[in-house]
Amino acid sequence: MSQVDLAYRIVAIIFPVFSIVAVGYLYARYRRNTDMSSGNRLNMEVFIPALIFDTLSASDYALSDYLLLTFGGAAVVLGIGVAISGIVVPDFLRLPIHMLGQISIPLLLFSLGVRMISIDLNDWRIGSVAALLCPLSGLAIAIPFVQLLPLPGEQASILLLFSALPPAVLNFLVAERFNQEPQKVASIVLIANFASILVIPAVLWTIL
Repeated sequence: MSQVDLAYRIVAIIFPVFSIVAVGYLYARYRRNTDMSSGNRLNMEVFIPALIFDTLSASDYALSDYLLLTFGGAAVVLGIGVAISGIVVPDFLRLPIHMLGQISIPLLLFSLGVRMISIDLNDWRIGSVAALLCPLSGLAIAIPFVQLLPLPGEQASILLLFSALPPAVLNFLVAERFNQEPQKVASIVLIANFASILVIPAVLWTIL
């Protein structure tokens, strides 16, 4: 894969994300005092759990192939339990769960765009620092981990790539839901994701 093809694929993934954020931002500029609290609460309590269950329960897990990657921590997730137990979720249940889950990410990105209205210059500065620290701190942890554990080459590369990913947008939803400096978290998430357009190709070029 050429560098041009790689750059195009990354932009093709990132562009829809920022497009939905931009729609939220423009809507909030037109509709002043847009209140997303009810939507965010529904997202956290209904739509995101539906997405997690739908995604994990439909996956085919061979946990024995990834024991080294999961060493040091474990999570009991209902979706994984369904997947590894062989239980088949009936279509009449899976379809509404799937449809509810598909609401979560667009609504989350739209809410992030609405929050951008209230961000000031100091928040942008914090976001810029975080855009640099997030991938550096992740790689600083992952590189020694790869050196210490006999991970297969593909798993080592995946671990390094994931360690350089920007903060998940879900961080903003948690901060917004519990009113923990959502403006700062929104700026960190947005700017770090912008920076990933440069960071991720650099990491891929190094590990491939």
